[in-house]
Amino acid sequence: MPKSLLLLLSISFAFTLKANDTLANEPIPANKAKFHFHHRSFYMHTNNYRELTDYSTLAAGAGLAFYSKEVKNFSFGFSGFFVYQIFEKNIYSIDPITGNTNRYEIALYDMDKFEPYQPRTRLDELYVQYKKKNTKITYGNQSFESPLLNGQDNRMHPNLFHGTSIYTKWKKLDFSGAWFTHVSMRGTGSWFSISESFGVYPFGRNPSGTSSSYAHQTNSHGIGILGIKHHSAFAKTQLWSYTASNVFQLFWLQLDKNIKYKNNEISFGFQSFYETPLANGGNANQELAYIKSGEKNYGFGAKIGYKIKNSDLSINALILEGNGRFLFPREWGREQFYASLPRERMEGNGKSQGITMKLETKHEKYWETMLGVGYYKIISPDNIVLNKYGLPSYFHVACHTKYSFQKYLKGTDVYLLFVYKPSQNPNMVLDQYRLNRVDLWQINAVVNYKIHS
Repeated sequence: MPKSLLLLLSISFAFTLKANDTLANEPIPANKAKFHFHHRSFYMHTNNYRELTDYSTLAAGAGLAFYSKEVKNFSFGFSGFFVYQIFEKNIYSIDPITGNTNRYEIALYDMDKFEPYQPRTRLDELYVQYKKKNTKITYGNQSFESPLLNGQDNRMHPNLFHGTSIYTKWKKLDFSGAWFTHVSMRGTGSWFSISESFGVYPFGRNPSGTSSSYAHQTNSHGIGILGIKHHSAFAKTQLWSYTASNVFQLFWLQLDKNIKYKNNEISFGFQSFYETPLANGGNANQELAYIKSGEKNYGFGAKIGYKIKNSDLSINALILEGNGRFLFPREWGREQFYASLPRERMEGNGKSQGITMKLETKHEKYWETMLGVGYYKIISPDNIVLNKYGLPSYFHVACHTKYSFQKYLKGTDVYLLFVYKPSQNPNMVLDQYRLNRVDLWQINAVVNYKIHS
């Protein structure tokens, strides 16, 4: 497809993003079949420190989805999406100073097939679903959302998972369960078995100091997820269990409480997790294992917020403890800690802390904004036992705004994100730990257009 035609399509479909809303997450209508069309354009630019390489790219894509009506409680759905590169600068190049490659922009495309300006297609959803009263069972390629395993859909298309999931509701309890054997993660156009999915993204260092070698060496039959949510007048409680067979077990607990104060609202939140290896951590040879024998990790998060009309101000904290690193494959989702901000994670670190302040505002159905400012104290990058990816301590500023058009342009919205990440001690950070990590700023401009029929 000619670049000029794709560029014209990109402009004509204009201004949209719904950062956490994609075709994969659309509800399935019970009364009639529906077609969905989705166009998405994404410009990203990362400006690194001084002589280090800067990166830019513009991607465009489109997708179609079909969701059938229910017949005797059964329905099915499928969707697909293609991505085309309109412009790129340096994203396939190796930085001459550090020898490192691009981190952020490349995930807009298929990282396994570095072929510039070649369209990439992916079969997304393909499932059959049984639904009766408060119970829903789905088999096939599907979306799934939880605090750790989720769509992480802030690129061109989200993570999707293959397997069986079940959801049911009973009184004040919501139950979610799943067994997934394959995943197609953002930044790829293929489906991977759970074993193969370990290490698709760059995978850091072993505690021994060598490069992590668990890619293509991890033995796991799949991942099982169990989630329970309880809604009461006291609090909303979530308990999640993630079991990656032969690799690790992780438990997640979250409690959220809102208290009315005059005409406003005070919110409190608590998060915690505990992680331990299973069997041999994925491989009997510990140099090839995903998580090392004896690594037991836990962490705590907290939140206090005050909401006035359409604005919510919160202070959020996170503490990572234990004798190892907090590990959860980045290929499976993005961690949803209270203290999380866009374009960085705490995964891969141990004995580290983070604190953020966020101001989130919603203006009716048109505007949404967020300003977040944070500080993350990370164990020194030289501590290879507790710092998997060589991330230094840093400050973090993230600001995004989304505008949803109405009337004649309904279905269109535009999303802008700005990120600035200065290191705590820039004069002491080696360039190999700086590139694509700290001492950078980044802009993102995304447009989506959606039609439902």
